[in-house]
Amino acid sequence: MLHIFYHITMYKNTLTDLLKTFSLKEIKDFREFLRSSYFNKRRAVTKLYEIISAYHPGYDSDLLTKESIFKKLFPDKIYNDSTLRVLIHYLTELAEKYLVVSKVENDKPEYSIQLQMALCSRKQYRLLEKNIKRSEDFLEKESPDAEDYYFYKYRLENEKIKFMYESNYSLYEKIINKPDWENVFRDFTNYYHVKSMIMYLNSLTIHRLYNQDFKSGAFTEMIGKIDPEDYEDVPVIKIYYFILKMITDMDDDSYFYKVKELIQEYKTVINKFDLMGAYVYLNQYCIKKISEGQTKFENESFGIYKEELQEKTYLMNDGTMAPVFYRNVVNTGLKLKELSWVKNFIHKYKTELSKRYRDNYFHYCLAQYEFCAGNYESSLELNSKIKYDELYMKLKSKTLEMQLLYETKAEESLLSSLENFRHFLNNNNLIPAGPKLQYSNFHKYLNKIVLLKNRKNKSDAGLLLSKLLKDKEVMCKTWLSDKIMEIS
Repeated sequence: MLHIFYHITMYKNTLTDLLKTFSLKEIKDFREFLRSSYFNKRRAVTKLYEIISAYHPGYDSDLLTKESIFKKLFPDKIYNDSTLRVLIHYLTELAEKYLVVSKVENDKPEYSIQLQMALCSRKQYRLLEKNIKRSEDFLEKESPDAEDYYFYKYRLENEKIKFMYESNYSLYEKIINKPDWENVFRDFTNYYHVKSMIMYLNSLTIHRLYNQDFKSGAFTEMIGKIDPEDYEDVPVIKIYYFILKMITDMDDDSYFYKVKELIQEYKTVINKFDLMGAYVYLNQYCIKKISEGQTKFENESFGIYKEELQEKTYLMNDGTMAPVFYRNVVNTGLKLKELSWVKNFIHKYKTELSKRYRDNYFHYCLAQYEFCAGNYESSLELNSKIKYDELYMKLKSKTLEMQLLYETKAEESLLSSLENFRHFLNNNNLIPAGPKLQYSNFHKYLNKIVLLKNRKNKSDAGLLLSKLLKDKEVMCKTWLSDKIMEIS
């Protein structure tokens, strides 16, 4: 049937893709938005929305075609593609406008600043003064993360000075000693430093995860000018400063312990999201050190995860647990043989994962648990349920698969899996050099273990073990060591 050619997915990248992101509440609110004659004076646009939104959230029905939509809009007219395209264009623009209006309304500090600017331009100074006071009280009460706090604070202070000049025009005796430009500059500087350090940390993370280079000269120059002792009254800057020192100088463990110390000292006064970030970077440091063979950081990492669970800093903006956090807690607990604790954690926190990641991460983590408990068949079954829609999940799942094939003596399948894994590593440019080396070494040593196991003469086992223990960049190093010792 020809009409399927005009399926609405022809323009899914604009209108329908946008509407797919709307919650049920937003679908309802947007309907009210469209019914307001202030925003929308076209009844056909409102009717178009009613037709399309009936297919929320998938928008993938074969009944949702351009022709069928047009027929519902204009029962007595011949199909006109241009007319429908114009209405879709208007509806898309209104959806974008709704998002902006909704965001500003829900962002109280930004709303207040915009209102202050409007009141000041209209010389409504009494209302403006009241609004400034409310804004200051709200900012202190809500205490957003450091980046937002100093961003809004310096803007509020700047608006206060502007209001002072506007409301006392020509009355210089009233304002000569009052404008506090130094405070405005201090808040601006705090925002600049916090924002710059967060940008630097994000850049370093992207570089580490995806092997992407970036120029860091401006960042290192900025960090070099910061003296943390100048920020005793701004502890979050001190924390970010030492996090950066920790990440950029991995050989000096003192920065790690300094960050831990500062967190304990200030965790009750800094914002939850800044605290969450600090914990994340502490654990990244631990993971790197563990990969280098410094096993003392396994206990450090496990302690940090437990503290995060206690402080509930693992919760993201949408109230869910980050899937990587879930997986890392499990991996760390299993390394320390905390099997009972880990099993309880896997089941207890499963529902806190978002639906998008829940099944994959639950199956993987439970497969890891069953593997460590020696239940290899159960682990294989769980691991087979994982869908490879994420690079690092595929790497970890494939690694576990090879371990399980080895343990279950499925040598033919293992050799095939090893060869496929080698091709995958060689052909994937998104894997950074560090992780790629770790997984490549896992492949190399497991391949040698399989060859050695099939030899009558096992005299090379000691030499292989010695090489493995000296090699810092190896995934699943402890397990590989155990397998060599079992052979010898």
